[in-house]
Amino acid sequence: MGRKPKPENCCADCGEYIFKFVDIIPQIINGKLVDFLAKNYFMVKKNLWEKFGNGDKMLCINCFEKRMGRSLEIEDFLYCEATLGNLKFCKLKFGVIEE
Repeated sequence: MGRKPKPENCCADCGEYIFKFVDIIPQIINGKLVDFLAKNYFMVKKNLWEKFGNGDKMLCINCFEKRMGRSLEIEDFLYCEATLGNLKFCKLKFGVIEE
């Protein structure tokens, strides 16, 4: 039986585990061969997080988009290592395809 994730590693709105990974068709992203990406671990620009975020608690992408009232776009993401490992960002930026 698997361990239950710690609440601080889950979305504050829906409870979904933030560090869930998704297999993708392997490809080079930012100079590295990648075969999996995080579904919900991401970072957005400070002004968006201050307006729609949840302080120091985590949100999954779906809940963040619900709070914003729209889908995240490429220019909403903060360009950093966390975002380079995010499925949605990599789909938008690099055309990543899930397996």
